[in-house]
Formats: sequence, structure tokens, C-alpha cells
Amino acid sequence: PLVPLLCNPYNPDFTNRKCAPGEVNISDTSTVLKKHMCEVAGPDICKTEGRLTPDAYEQITSSVNVSNSLYNSGEFLVELLNCSIVLKTFSEISQDYCP
Repeated sequence: PLVPLLCNPYNPDFTNRKCAPGEVNISDTSTVLKKHMCEVAGPDICKTEGRLTPDAYEQITSSVNVSNSLYNSGEFLVELLNCSIVLKTFSEISQDYCP
């Protein structure tokens, strides 16, 4: 069986996008791809049914985990980039702790 496509959570203009039928949500990737892993007979040679060697599976899932972390941290990173989180924090400190 073919390895399913990963869902890109963004449209080209970076607005949120729903996954198309057959695409794998980023949070389900390791579970879904594990079903496509084979046993190897030698370096990168599958001896059983499957399309991904254990090494390829590890590389893909590691990359997806990093991508998922960045996706989940996106709002914070944008706030950090434009300093709004710093301004918000100082405003809250000023409001709550200054006379």
C-alpha cells in the first residue's frame, strides 16, 4: 500500500486549512506510518511488506514531531517576533504590581 500524504495545515496564504480525505493529520503521523514500516534484511532493504524502513520511519517521525512542535508554538513565536508578548507581560506587571 502507498504511504499516505501528510496534511499541510496551511493554505498558500498561511490561513488554516482542513486536511483532505486520505491525508494524515500531523498529530497521527507516527501511528499511521508505523503501519507502513517493514522489517529489513540489510541496509535499507525491506524483507517484509511495507514501504518504510525503520530508519526512514524514525527520520520522518522525528521531522514531523519537530514540525508539530513548531505548529503548536506558532502563535507564541509570532508574538515573540513582534514583541507583543513582551509588551503584554510588562503591561500586566505594571497594572497588577505598580501603584
